[in-house]
Amino acid sequence: SLMSILPAYKEHVQARAGRTLIQYLSCHSMRLRWQWAGKVYFVVMRNFFPISPQLSFDLKGATANRRALKTWHLHQSDSVASKYSTLRDWEWMDIAMTTDMADEDAARLWAMIVADTQLLEHQQLIDYSLLLGIYRPNATLIPQHKKKELQMLAEKCCGTAFVSRDRQKIYFFGIIDVLEKYSMRWRLQRMLLRTLYGVAMRWTSSDGISAMPPALYADRFRTFVAKEVLHLDDKALTQPLAEDYWRDGGRRSSLKERARASNAACVARLGGLARWQRLWERRRRGLVKQRIDSEHDDYIARIQELEQHVKDLERRVEELVGAPEELVETETQR
Repeated sequence: SLMSILPAYKEHVQARAGRTLIQYLSCHSMRLRWQWAGKVYFVVMRNFFPISPQLSFDLKGATANRRALKTWHLHQSDSVASKYSTLRDWEWMDIAMTTDMADEDAARLWAMIVADTQLLEHQQLIDYSLLLGIYRPNATLIPQHKKKELQMLAEKCCGTAFVSRDRQKIYFFGIIDVLEKYSMRWRLQRMLLRTLYGVAMRWTSSDGISAMPPALYADRFRTFVAKEVLHLDDKALTQPLAEDYWRDGGRRSSLKERARASNAACVARLGGLARWQRLWERRRRGLVKQRIDSEHDDYIARIQELEQHVKDLERRVEELVGAPEELVETETQR
């Protein structure tokens, strides 16, 4: 699969000047020594975690079979840290996880995710995940050493890691498992699962399976990242998604798109939150989420106040440096 998408991937990396969360380094093959053995192919990706994070998540936006922990494990203090390496979508939502990055960092990350998923969508690839790691330096470090360690880790990641707004942790990001083509096997799996969900009268839940056409998979992935991970505004979460665009851009899709264009009464189905939000909203715990969001807003507001206070002090110092000596003494006494 990597060799088949290599020209498009190379063009994508060059166009983005290396700013991508899909980072393959090489592709190799080797022949096994025993008789009649064929070649074994393997790829090498960059390690997105330069240091072992305390928490890591594998996020798709899917809900079917996307739980790493039993529900009761969430209430055990040692469950996450010592027993499980990577958590999934349900755990991310059950414990109301969030990221807390500067707006410009979130914008850079979002631009990479949009560009990367467009590439994967055009190459008919699905079943990929956002790998997210959260690392906190030792709490006993003095602020200068903590800042230096976080900056060093961010530089090692070459644009795929971002220090939190409070400068107490760092987030590592990467997109993994991207070489799964939307083949006949996936189409049959989708048909079977949707039928089973229909028999169980759970049509809404059928949108949570991994066997989704590339356009729908990419749209759900982007919507989940925007809403549940980065908490972007609604403008980034709602866009039109043609009803049959998921049919690989084939002839049937083109014919229906032309028919829709000629019929003003035929409206394209919405993507983004209009379709996918119902998959996740029941997992956010109402008042619990409201309390967490309120505390987070207060915390961000306090940081902004402190940053503004620092800027005011710096400006005042600059004014005093260039002021006459008498004025400096007056300000000092004040």
